[in-house]
This record gives sequence, structure tokens and C-alpha cells, in this order.
Amino acid sequence: MGRNLNDVINGHAESVFTNTNHFAVSVAYQRGSLSVALDALVSSTLFDAETTYGVTRIETRDFSFVPSKLILSGAVRLPERGDKIVDAGRTNILTEPAGQPCYQYDDENRSMIRVHTTLIKDA
Repeated sequence: MGRNLNDVINGHAESVFTNTNHFAVSVAYQRGSLSVALDALVSSTLFDAETTYGVTRIETRDFSFVPSKLILSGAVRLPERGDKIVDAGRTNILTEPAGQPCYQYDDENRSMIRVHTTLIKDA
């Protein structure tokens, strides 16, 4: 049986995104005073949030990276609300848009994780 593009990406996510600088950007992932450099893909996600005035559309700036690279205090960690990502001098904070978690896995093999952020300080 043939392999599809998803199979190729899922099977080689780390080499595709960390060894190829065509799409990835270097960012600093921060939790308090701890920091780690990561290669990440930048994208965005639209969320609909219900308010007393109707539905509001929220757009987040997202960063996808290999989860095993998020090493803080010597251990692999999961993203947490309030963590920060610094990208080209811009500081983004992990948020839980419209009641959704601050992160999600990009694929069924959990080889890539996507975090949702909001800009809090421009360059």
C-alpha cells in the first residue's frame, strides 16, 4: 500500500522541521526564568467565541514544534498557559482562546505540537 503525504510528514516531522530552515524560525520558549531555543513553524488559527454581544472571532499566532525539544529544568515539558515565545523581538503569551487549551497536537502521532499565542509586546 502506498504512503500519503501525512504518513511522510508524521514519520519524519523532526527532520522536516528542525533540519530544514526553509520554513522554520528560531524562537525562544520561556517559562518564568527558564528558556529554551526551538525551531518552529508560524501559523494562525481562528476561533469563534460567544459573548453577550454575539460571536467574536479571535485569531491567534501559533507556533508548531517538536514536543520532545521543549526541555525545561532538564525534563521534557508540556506547554502551559502563561508561557511566552519570543520571535524576532516580539513577545507572545500562550493563551486559551475561546475556552480551548493553549496547545494541541498537529498530528495523530503527536510528533508536532501547536501552541496558541497572543502578542503582548511588539519589537
